[in-house]
Amino acid sequence: MFDRVAGMDDVWDGLETAVAAAVAFPCAGLADDVVRGRVLAVQSCLDRLRGVHAGLLHEAERRLLWQGSGYRSAADWLAGVAKTSRGEAQSRARLGKALGASKKLKDALADGSMSAGFELAKRSLTSSASANGSRSAFAMSLVTWFPPTLMTA
Repeated sequence: MFDRVAGMDDVWDGLETAVAAAVAFPCAGLADDVVRGRVLAVQSCLDRLRGVHAGLLHEAERRLLWQGSGYRSAADWLAGVAKTSRGEAQSRARLGKALGASKKLKDALADGSMSAGFELAKRSLTSSASANGSRSAFAMSLVTWFPPTLMTA
């Protein structure tokens, strides 16, 4: 997926430049409504980037790029090398697997209509609900927030 885009190195370089500029930008002088808007805009970017990251991790798992590193999976490798929590790495691996299995999910994350965090929470809730034979009120309330076509991804 990522190697098919012309100038992908330019995309990564641009992303790094944009993040560096955002980090260096002082927020203290911004108006309240601008801060609110930027908080939400950054969250949207983070959700979409989590999807990109999950897709890359899934590709690393598919290619077994972690083999020979002393780790048991791509998620274990990510946790060990990037110094992230094992739970976060496993969560990202599950999202990557889900993205690989569902075009609807991949499209929803790409266009920003669904957050990566919501998808993981939904999958966790529905799998535990299936195991228990019932759904919690919280899990059922999530269904009303998103279109049914995305809930079946």
